[in-house]
Amino acid sequence: MPALLLVLFLIVAGTTIVLLDDPDGQAVPGAFVQSQQELAAGVARSVAATANQGVRDLRTASAGIAKPADVDPVLEALVRDRRWRGAVVLDGPSRALVATRGEPVPAQAIPVAVADVAITSTTAANGQLLLITTTSLPGGRLLAASTTVRLPDVDADEVLRQSFLLATLSGKVVASTGSPAQDRDAKLEGLVADAGRAARGGTPGVLLGPAAGLTQPTVAYARVTPSSVPDGLDLAVVGIADGPLAGSGAEGSGIVPGAILALLAVLGFVLVRRYVTGPVLAARHDLVGVAAGNLRTEIRPAASGEVARIVAAARLCRDRLLGGDRADDAEDDAATPSRRGITARVATAVVALSVFGWSAGALVAFRTTDVDIPVAVVASVRAQTGKATDALRRSMNSGLADLTALATTAGDDRALRTALEGLHANHTRFRSLYLVDRAGTAGDPIGRPQLRRAEPPA
Repeated sequence: MPALLLVLFLIVAGTTIVLLDDPDGQAVPGAFVQSQQELAAGVARSVAATANQGVRDLRTASAGIAKPADVDPVLEALVRDRRWRGAVVLDGPSRALVATRGEPVPAQAIPVAVADVAITSTTAANGQLLLITTTSLPGGRLLAASTTVRLPDVDADEVLRQSFLLATLSGKVVASTGSPAQDRDAKLEGLVADAGRAARGGTPGVLLGPAAGLTQPTVAYARVTPSSVPDGLDLAVVGIADGPLAGSGAEGSGIVPGAILALLAVLGFVLVRRYVTGPVLAARHDLVGVAAGNLRTEIRPAASGEVARIVAAARLCRDRLLGGDRADDAEDDAATPSRRGITARVATAVVALSVFGWSAGALVAFRTTDVDIPVAVVASVRAQTGKATDALRRSMNSGLADLTALATTAGDDRALRTALEGLHANHTRFRSLYLVDRAGTAGDPIGRPQLRRAEPPA
Protein backbone atom coordinates (compact mmCIF):
# COMPACT_ATOMS: atom_id res chain seq x y z
CA MET A 1 0.00 0.00 0.00
CA PRO A 2 2.75 2.61 0.77
CA ALA A 3 4.38 1.84 -2.58
CA LEU A 4 1.05 2.32 -4.39
CA LEU A 5 0.46 5.65 -2.61
CA LEU A 6 3.99 6.76 -3.52
CA VAL A 7 3.31 6.05 -7.20
CA LEU A 8 -0.01 7.90 -7.09
CA PHE A 9 1.52 10.96 -5.41
CA LEU A 10 4.34 11.02 -7.96
CA ILE A 11 1.74 10.94 -10.74
CA VAL A 12 -0.06 13.88 -9.10
CA ALA A 13 3.26 15.74 -8.85
CA GLY A 14 3.95 15.20 -12.55
CA THR A 15 0.42 16.32 -13.44
CA THR A 16 0.91 19.45 -11.33
CA ILE A 17 4.07 20.34 -13.24
CA VAL A 18 2.27 19.95 -16.58
CA LEU A 19 -0.99 21.72 -15.72
CA LEU A 20 0.52 24.69 -13.90
CA ASP A 21 3.09 25.27 -16.63
CA ASP A 22 2.45 27.87 -19.36
CA PRO A 23 4.68 26.90 -22.28
CA ASP A 24 3.35 29.70 -24.50
CA GLY A 25 4.37 32.46 -22.11
CA GLN A 26 3.43 35.92 -23.34
CA ALA A 27 1.07 35.92 -26.33
CA VAL A 28 -1.47 38.16 -28.06
CA PRO A 29 -4.89 37.58 -26.44
CA GLY A 30 -7.33 35.54 -28.49
CA ALA A 31 -10.00 38.24 -28.09
CA PHE A 32 -7.72 40.76 -29.82
CA VAL A 33 -6.92 38.37 -32.66
CA GLN A 34 -10.60 37.55 -33.22
CA SER A 35 -11.56 41.22 -33.09
CA GLN A 36 -8.97 42.13 -35.71
CA GLN A 37 -10.07 39.28 -37.95
CA GLU A 38 -13.71 40.35 -37.75
CA LEU A 39 -12.70 43.96 -38.31
CA ALA A 40 -10.85 43.09 -41.54
CA ALA A 41 -13.78 40.94 -42.67
CA GLY A 42 -16.18 43.82 -41.98
CA VAL A 43 -14.09 46.26 -44.03
CA ALA A 44 -13.94 43.70 -46.86
CA ARG A 45 -17.72 43.37 -46.77
CA SER A 46 -18.00 47.16 -46.87
CA VAL A 47 -15.84 47.35 -50.01
CA ALA A 48 -17.84 44.50 -51.53
CA ALA A 49 -21.08 46.33 -50.71
CA THR A 50 -19.78 49.39 -52.56
CA ALA A 51 -19.07 47.21 -55.59
CA ASN A 52 -22.54 45.66 -55.38
CA GLN A 53 -24.11 49.11 -55.19
CA GLY A 54 -22.23 50.10 -58.34
CA VAL A 55 -23.56 47.05 -60.14
CA ARG A 56 -27.13 47.90 -59.13
CA ASP A 57 -26.67 51.52 -60.24
CA LEU A 58 -25.41 50.51 -63.68
CA ARG A 59 -28.14 47.93 -64.13
CA THR A 60 -30.72 50.55 -63.27
CA ALA A 61 -29.07 53.02 -65.64
CA SER A 62 -28.79 50.46 -68.45
CA ALA A 63 -32.51 49.82 -68.21
CA GLY A 64 -33.06 53.41 -69.28
CA ILE A 65 -31.08 52.98 -72.52
CA ALA A 66 -33.61 51.70 -75.03
CA LYS A 67 -32.25 53.56 -78.09
CA PRO A 68 -29.00 55.33 -79.00
CA ALA A 69 -30.46 58.73 -78.13
CA ASP A 70 -30.80 57.65 -74.48
CA VAL A 71 -27.03 57.17 -73.99
CA ASP A 72 -26.04 60.78 -73.31
CA PRO A 73 -28.71 61.51 -70.66
CA VAL A 74 -27.87 58.30 -68.79
CA LEU A 75 -24.15 59.10 -68.77
CA GLU A 76 -24.90 62.64 -67.62
CA ALA A 77 -26.99 61.29 -64.73
CA LEU A 78 -24.23 58.87 -63.70
CA VAL A 79 -21.52 61.52 -63.67
CA ARG A 80 -23.67 63.88 -61.63
CA ASP A 81 -23.53 61.25 -58.91
CA ARG A 82 -20.28 62.00 -57.08
CA ARG A 83 -19.54 58.33 -56.60
CA TRP A 84 -18.73 57.92 -60.30
CA ARG A 85 -15.59 59.53 -61.66
CA GLY A 86 -16.31 58.66 -65.27
CA ALA A 87 -18.72 56.70 -67.45
CA VAL A 88 -18.40 55.37 -70.98
CA VAL A 89 -20.33 53.36 -73.57
CA LEU A 90 -18.22 51.11 -75.77
CA ASP A 91 -18.87 48.88 -78.71
CA GLY A 92 -18.45 45.36 -77.33
CA PRO A 93 -16.49 43.58 -80.11
CA SER A 94 -14.25 46.47 -81.20
CA ARG A 95 -14.20 48.45 -77.96
CA ALA A 96 -14.69 51.58 -80.01
CA LEU A 97 -15.80 54.61 -78.04
CA VAL A 98 -19.50 55.44 -78.45
CA ALA A 99 -19.94 58.09 -75.74
CA THR A 100 -18.15 59.23 -72.62
CA ARG A 101 -18.58 61.58 -69.68
CA GLY A 102 -16.31 62.61 -66.80
CA GLU A 103 -12.83 61.22 -66.38
CA PRO A 104 -11.55 58.67 -68.91
CA VAL A 105 -12.42 55.09 -67.99
CA PRO A 106 -9.44 52.69 -68.43
CA ALA A 107 -10.78 50.45 -71.19
CA GLN A 108 -7.84 48.07 -70.78
CA ALA A 109 -9.18 47.09 -67.35
CA ILE A 110 -12.46 45.82 -68.84
CA PRO A 111 -12.49 42.02 -69.35
CA VAL A 112 -12.47 40.65 -72.86
CA ALA A 113 -15.81 38.89 -72.37
CA VAL A 114 -18.63 40.47 -70.36
CA ALA A 115 -21.71 38.24 -70.31
CA ASP A 116 -23.82 40.22 -67.83
CA VAL A 117 -21.73 42.22 -65.39
CA ALA A 118 -18.05 42.42 -64.44
CA ILE A 119 -16.05 44.24 -61.76
CA THR A 120 -12.31 44.77 -62.04
CA SER A 121 -9.77 46.95 -60.28
CA THR A 122 -6.95 49.07 -61.62
CA THR A 123 -4.65 51.85 -60.45
CA ALA A 124 -5.16 55.34 -61.83
CA ALA A 125 -2.34 57.62 -62.93
CA ASN A 126 -2.46 59.45 -59.60
CA GLY A 127 -2.04 56.18 -57.71
CA GLN A 128 -5.66 55.83 -56.56
CA LEU A 129 -7.35 52.45 -56.78
CA LEU A 130 -10.33 52.35 -59.14
CA LEU A 131 -13.16 49.87 -59.45
CA ILE A 132 -14.36 49.46 -63.02
CA THR A 133 -17.94 48.22 -63.20
CA THR A 134 -19.15 47.01 -66.59
CA THR A 135 -22.58 45.81 -67.70
CA SER A 136 -23.84 44.72 -71.12
CA LEU A 137 -26.29 46.75 -73.20
CA PRO A 138 -28.56 45.72 -76.04
CA GLY A 139 -26.82 45.52 -79.39
CA GLY A 140 -23.54 44.18 -78.00
CA ARG A 141 -22.50 47.47 -76.40
CA LEU A 142 -21.02 47.89 -72.91
CA LEU A 143 -21.69 50.47 -70.21
CA ALA A 144 -18.70 50.99 -67.90
CA ALA A 145 -18.09 53.38 -65.03
CA SER A 146 -15.20 53.98 -62.65
CA THR A 147 -15.31 54.77 -58.95
CA THR A 148 -12.65 55.24 -56.30
CA VAL A 149 -12.27 52.60 -53.61
CA ARG A 150 -12.41 54.30 -50.22
CA LEU A 151 -11.18 52.49 -47.14
CA PRO A 152 -12.71 53.49 -43.81
CA ASP A 153 -10.91 56.07 -41.73
CA VAL A 154 -8.99 54.78 -38.73
CA ASP A 155 -8.98 56.16 -35.23
CA ALA A 156 -5.81 57.91 -34.12
CA ASP A 157 -5.19 55.46 -31.32
CA GLU A 158 -1.54 55.41 -30.22
CA VAL A 159 -2.03 52.08 -28.46
CA LEU A 160 -3.77 50.23 -31.29
CA ARG A 161 -1.96 51.95 -34.19
CA GLN A 162 -4.55 50.60 -36.62
CA SER A 163 -4.15 50.81 -40.38
CA PHE A 164 -5.93 49.21 -43.36
CA LEU A 165 -4.50 48.25 -46.72
CA LEU A 166 -5.90 46.89 -49.96
CA ALA A 167 -3.65 44.29 -51.50
CA THR A 168 -3.94 42.15 -54.58
CA LEU A 169 -4.12 38.39 -54.16
CA SER A 170 -0.50 38.29 -55.32
CA GLY A 171 0.51 40.38 -52.29
CA LYS A 172 0.96 43.84 -53.87
CA VAL A 173 -0.34 46.79 -51.81
CA VAL A 174 -2.50 49.09 -53.96
CA ALA A 175 -4.19 51.34 -51.37
CA SER A 176 -3.89 52.20 -47.71
CA THR A 177 -5.36 54.30 -44.96
CA GLY A 178 -3.74 55.26 -41.70
CA SER A 179 0.03 54.91 -41.46
CA PRO A 180 1.01 51.48 -42.83
CA ALA A 181 4.68 51.92 -41.97
CA GLN A 182 4.33 53.35 -38.48
CA ASP A 183 8.04 52.76 -37.76
CA ARG A 184 7.45 49.02 -37.86
CA ASP A 185 10.06 46.49 -38.95
CA ALA A 186 10.59 46.00 -42.68
CA LYS A 187 9.75 42.31 -42.20
CA LEU A 188 6.11 43.38 -41.92
CA GLU A 189 6.03 44.09 -45.66
CA GLY A 190 6.63 40.43 -46.36
CA LEU A 191 3.93 39.53 -43.84
CA VAL A 192 1.43 41.81 -45.63
CA ALA A 193 2.29 40.13 -48.93
CA ASP A 194 1.77 36.73 -47.31
CA ALA A 195 -1.61 37.92 -45.99
CA GLY A 196 -2.70 39.00 -49.48
CA ARG A 197 -1.77 35.61 -50.91
CA ALA A 198 -3.43 33.78 -48.01
CA ALA A 199 -6.70 35.64 -48.67
CA ARG A 200 -6.97 33.85 -52.01
CA GLY A 201 -8.61 30.93 -50.19
CA GLY A 202 -11.54 33.17 -49.23
CA THR A 203 -11.38 32.46 -45.48
CA PRO A 204 -10.41 35.39 -43.21
CA GLY A 205 -7.38 34.83 -41.01
CA VAL A 206 -4.63 36.44 -38.96
CA LEU A 207 -0.83 36.39 -39.21
CA LEU A 208 1.45 37.46 -36.36
CA GLY A 209 4.65 39.38 -36.91
CA PRO A 210 7.85 39.42 -34.85
CA ALA A 211 7.35 40.50 -31.26
CA ALA A 212 9.04 43.69 -30.12
CA GLY A 213 8.89 44.68 -26.48
CA LEU A 214 5.38 44.24 -25.15
CA THR A 215 3.63 44.25 -28.56
CA GLN A 216 3.39 41.99 -31.58
CA PRO A 217 2.13 43.16 -35.00
CA THR A 218 -1.18 41.49 -35.87
CA VAL A 219 -2.00 41.26 -39.58
CA ALA A 220 -5.62 40.30 -40.32
CA TYR A 221 -6.82 39.63 -43.87
CA ALA A 222 -10.10 39.02 -45.69
CA ARG A 223 -10.89 38.76 -49.40
CA VAL A 224 -13.28 41.20 -51.10
CA THR A 225 -16.07 39.03 -52.56
CA PRO A 226 -19.05 40.97 -53.93
CA SER A 227 -22.19 38.88 -54.34
CA SER A 228 -22.52 40.10 -57.93
CA VAL A 229 -19.12 38.58 -58.81
CA PRO A 230 -19.05 34.87 -57.84
CA ASP A 231 -15.27 34.57 -58.28
CA GLY A 232 -14.60 37.67 -56.16
CA LEU A 233 -12.23 40.52 -56.87
CA ASP A 234 -8.45 40.39 -57.03
CA LEU A 235 -8.41 42.35 -53.79
CA ALA A 236 -8.00 41.63 -50.09
CA VAL A 237 -8.34 43.90 -47.07
CA VAL A 238 -5.37 43.72 -44.72
CA GLY A 239 -5.62 45.24 -41.26
CA ILE A 240 -2.50 45.94 -39.20
CA ALA A 241 -2.50 46.67 -35.48
CA ASP A 242 -0.16 46.31 -32.52
CA GLY A 243 -1.33 43.36 -30.46
CA PRO A 244 -0.52 43.47 -26.73
CA LEU A 245 1.54 40.63 -25.36
CA ALA A 246 -0.19 39.20 -22.31
CA GLY A 247 -0.14 35.95 -20.42
CA SER A 248 0.03 34.33 -17.04
CA GLY A 249 3.81 34.50 -16.92
CA ALA A 250 3.64 31.00 -15.47
CA GLU A 251 6.27 29.37 -17.63
CA GLY A 252 7.91 26.68 -15.50
CA SER A 253 5.88 27.69 -12.44
CA GLY A 254 4.62 24.15 -11.93
CA ILE A 255 8.08 22.77 -11.24
CA VAL A 256 8.35 24.06 -7.65
CA PRO A 257 5.00 22.75 -6.33
CA GLY A 258 5.46 19.50 -8.25
CA ALA A 259 8.93 18.98 -6.80
CA ILE A 260 7.68 19.76 -3.27
CA LEU A 261 4.88 17.20 -3.62
CA ALA A 262 7.33 14.59 -4.93
CA LEU A 263 9.67 15.26 -1.98
CA LEU A 264 6.79 14.98 0.50
CA ALA A 265 5.72 11.73 -1.15
CA VAL A 266 9.21 10.21 -0.79
CA LEU A 267 9.64 11.42 2.81
CA GLY A 268 6.16 10.16 3.70
CA PHE A 269 6.93 6.81 2.14
CA VAL A 270 10.15 6.50 4.18
CA LEU A 271 8.35 7.61 7.39
CA VAL A 272 5.50 5.13 6.95
CA ARG A 273 7.87 2.29 6.13
CA ARG A 274 10.05 3.17 9.14
CA TYR A 275 7.33 3.55 11.79
CA VAL A 276 4.23 1.77 10.46
CA THR A 277 4.59 -1.01 7.93
CA GLY A 278 8.25 -1.89 8.60
CA PRO A 279 7.84 -2.70 12.33
CA VAL A 280 4.59 -4.58 11.66
CA LEU A 281 6.18 -6.77 8.99
CA ALA A 282 9.26 -7.42 11.16
CA ALA A 283 7.10 -8.36 14.17
CA ARG A 284 4.92 -10.60 12.02
CA HIS A 285 8.01 -12.44 10.73
CA ASP A 286 9.31 -13.09 14.24
CA LEU A 287 5.92 -14.09 15.66
CA VAL A 288 5.34 -16.53 12.83
CA GLY A 289 8.60 -18.23 13.85
CA VAL A 290 7.46 -18.49 17.49
CA ALA A 291 4.03 -19.79 16.42
CA ALA A 292 5.78 -22.47 14.32
CA GLY A 293 7.34 -23.87 17.51
CA ASN A 294 10.76 -22.25 17.43
CA LEU A 295 10.75 -20.72 20.92
CA ARG A 296 14.35 -19.63 20.53
CA THR A 297 13.41 -17.14 17.77
CA GLU A 298 14.68 -13.67 18.61
CA ILE A 299 11.82 -11.13 18.63
CA ARG A 300 13.36 -7.87 17.47
CA PRO A 301 12.48 -4.56 19.19
CA ALA A 302 10.13 -2.19 17.28
CA ALA A 303 10.59 1.52 16.55
CA SER A 304 6.86 2.17 16.71
CA GLY A 305 5.20 2.53 20.10
CA GLU A 306 2.14 0.41 19.20
CA VAL A 307 4.20 -2.39 17.71
CA ALA A 308 6.65 -2.23 20.63
CA ARG A 309 3.83 -3.13 23.04
CA ILE A 310 2.84 -6.08 20.83
CA VAL A 311 6.46 -7.24 20.75
CA ALA A 312 6.71 -6.96 24.56
CA ALA A 313 3.55 -9.06 24.98
CA ALA A 314 4.89 -11.65 22.53
CA ARG A 315 8.17 -11.88 24.46
CA LEU A 316 6.21 -12.43 27.71
CA CYS A 317 4.29 -15.32 26.19
CA ARG A 318 7.43 -16.84 24.73
CA ASP A 319 9.41 -16.57 28.00
CA ARG A 320 6.56 -18.09 30.00
CA LEU A 321 6.61 -21.04 27.70
CA LEU A 322 10.36 -21.32 28.22
CA GLY A 323 10.09 -20.76 32.00
CA GLY A 324 12.84 -19.37 34.19
CA ASP A 325 13.71 -15.93 35.47
CA ARG A 326 13.23 -14.31 32.05
CA ALA A 327 9.46 -14.56 32.46
CA ASP A 328 9.52 -12.22 35.43
CA ASP A 329 11.63 -9.70 33.53
CA ALA A 330 9.28 -9.98 30.55
CA GLU A 331 6.28 -9.28 32.81
CA ASP A 332 7.96 -6.07 34.00
CA ASP A 333 8.70 -5.05 30.39
CA ALA A 334 5.11 -5.76 29.28
CA ALA A 335 3.63 -3.90 32.27
CA THR A 336 5.65 -0.76 31.44
CA PRO A 337 4.41 0.96 28.22
CA SER A 338 7.16 1.78 25.77
CA ARG A 339 7.83 5.49 25.32
CA ARG A 340 10.49 5.16 22.69
CA GLY A 341 10.04 5.92 18.99
CA ILE A 342 7.27 7.61 17.04
CA THR A 343 3.83 6.09 17.10
CA ALA A 344 1.99 5.05 13.95
CA ARG A 345 -0.64 7.69 14.67
CA VAL A 346 1.97 10.44 14.69
CA ALA A 347 3.56 9.19 11.46
CA THR A 348 0.19 9.00 9.70
CA ALA A 349 -0.82 12.44 10.99
CA VAL A 350 2.47 13.98 9.83
CA VAL A 351 2.03 12.57 6.31
CA ALA A 352 -1.63 13.62 6.07
CA LEU A 353 -0.95 17.14 7.37
CA SER A 354 1.94 17.53 4.94
CA VAL A 355 -0.26 16.66 1.96
CA PHE A 356 -3.09 18.92 3.15
CA GLY A 357 -0.59 21.73 3.80
CA TRP A 358 0.79 21.38 0.27
CA SER A 359 -2.73 21.49 -1.18
CA ALA A 360 -3.59 24.65 0.77
CA GLY A 361 -0.33 26.31 -0.24
CA ALA A 362 -0.90 25.51 -3.94
CA LEU A 363 -4.47 26.80 -3.70
CA VAL A 364 -3.30 30.10 -2.24
CA ALA A 365 -0.36 30.52 -4.60
CA PHE A 366 -2.30 29.69 -7.79
CA ARG A 367 -5.74 30.99 -6.91
CA THR A 368 -7.76 32.68 -9.65
CA THR A 369 -7.45 36.46 -9.55
CA ASP A 370 -9.05 39.29 -11.49
CA VAL A 371 -7.76 39.49 -15.05
CA ASP A 372 -6.68 42.87 -16.41
CA ILE A 373 -7.99 43.44 -19.94
CA PRO A 374 -5.26 45.07 -22.05
CA VAL A 375 -6.04 48.55 -23.31
CA ALA A 376 -5.38 47.45 -26.89
CA VAL A 377 -8.12 44.79 -26.63
CA VAL A 378 -10.61 47.45 -25.52
CA ALA A 379 -9.49 49.75 -28.35
CA SER A 380 -9.85 46.94 -30.91
CA VAL A 381 -13.39 46.09 -29.80
CA ARG A 382 -14.27 49.79 -29.81
CA ALA A 383 -12.96 50.12 -33.38
CA GLN A 384 -14.90 47.01 -34.40
CA THR A 385 -18.11 48.51 -33.00
CA GLY A 386 -17.46 51.78 -34.82
CA LYS A 387 -16.93 49.99 -38.14
CA ALA A 388 -20.14 47.99 -37.61
CA THR A 389 -22.02 51.24 -37.09
CA ASP A 390 -20.46 52.68 -40.24
CA ALA A 391 -21.41 49.55 -42.18
CA LEU A 392 -25.00 49.88 -41.01
CA ARG A 393 -25.06 53.53 -42.08
CA ARG A 394 -23.69 52.62 -45.52
CA SER A 395 -26.25 49.85 -45.87
CA MET A 396 -29.12 52.22 -45.11
CA ASN A 397 -27.76 54.86 -47.48
CA SER A 398 -27.29 52.23 -50.17
CA GLY A 399 -30.88 51.03 -49.80
CA LEU A 400 -32.13 54.59 -50.02
CA ALA A 401 -29.99 55.16 -53.12
CA ASP A 402 -31.54 52.08 -54.74
CA LEU A 403 -35.05 53.40 -54.16
CA THR A 404 -34.08 56.91 -55.30
CA ALA A 405 -32.55 55.63 -58.54
CA LEU A 406 -35.56 53.44 -59.20
CA ALA A 407 -38.04 56.25 -58.53
CA THR A 408 -36.24 58.66 -60.88
CA THR A 409 -36.04 56.21 -63.79
CA ALA A 410 -39.45 54.52 -63.65
CA GLY A 411 -42.47 56.03 -65.42
CA ASP A 412 -46.05 55.35 -64.37
CA ASP A 413 -47.21 53.27 -61.39
CA ARG A 414 -47.28 50.05 -63.43
CA ALA A 415 -43.69 50.50 -64.58
CA LEU A 416 -42.65 51.45 -61.05
CA ARG A 417 -44.27 48.34 -59.61
CA THR A 418 -42.56 46.18 -62.22
CA ALA A 419 -39.25 47.78 -61.26
CA LEU A 420 -39.96 47.12 -57.59
CA GLU A 421 -40.62 43.45 -58.33
CA GLY A 422 -37.28 43.22 -60.11
CA LEU A 423 -35.55 44.99 -57.21
CA HIS A 424 -37.03 42.59 -54.68
CA ALA A 425 -36.14 39.55 -56.80
CA ASN A 426 -32.52 40.59 -57.26
CA HIS A 427 -31.69 41.99 -53.81
CA THR A 428 -32.32 40.22 -50.52
CA ARG A 429 -31.71 43.52 -48.71
CA PHE A 430 -35.42 44.42 -48.92
CA ARG A 431 -37.96 42.49 -46.87
CA SER A 432 -40.91 44.09 -48.62
CA LEU A 433 -41.55 46.91 -51.08
CA TYR A 434 -44.78 48.81 -51.65
CA LEU A 435 -46.15 52.03 -53.05
CA VAL A 436 -47.71 54.60 -50.74
CA ASP A 437 -50.28 57.13 -51.97
CA ARG A 438 -50.50 60.74 -50.84
CA ALA A 439 -52.90 59.79 -48.05
CA GLY A 440 -50.30 57.46 -46.56
CA THR A 441 -52.07 54.25 -47.52
CA ALA A 442 -49.76 51.42 -48.59
CA GLY A 443 -50.68 49.28 -51.55
CA ASP A 444 -50.25 45.55 -51.88
CA PRO A 445 -46.70 44.67 -50.76
CA ILE A 446 -44.10 43.08 -52.97
CA GLY A 447 -42.53 40.43 -50.79
CA ARG A 448 -43.67 39.71 -47.26
CA PRO A 449 -46.48 41.71 -45.59
CA GLN A 450 -45.33 45.02 -44.15
CA LEU A 451 -44.81 45.16 -40.40
CA ARG A 452 -46.33 48.64 -39.96
CA ARG A 453 -50.10 48.45 -39.66
CA ALA A 454 -51.21 50.96 -37.01
CA GLU A 455 -49.50 54.01 -38.54
CA PRO A 456 -48.61 54.97 -42.12
CA PRO A 457 -45.06 54.26 -43.34
CA ALA A 458 -42.54 57.06 -43.06
